[in-house]
Amino acid sequence: MEFKNWIKKKFNISTGQSWDNIILFYSEDERTALNKFFELFQEFTQESEENGKHKSTEEQVESPIL
Repeated sequence: MEFKNWIKKKFNISTGQSWDNIILFYSEDERTALNKFFELFQEFTQESEENGKHKSTEEQVESPIL
């Protein structure tokens, strides 16, 4: 599962928002969002490894559109 889809499922979001905007929305500020990103990404990769779906980092995280 891609990181974007995992984040949308984790936060129960069905809109087309990017993963970074979702994390920022549920954070107090940008610093908190950055810390939360690393925590969530670690959780995501652990789940992916447990499910045998480990991909390279480039395949897991789409670059946010700026």
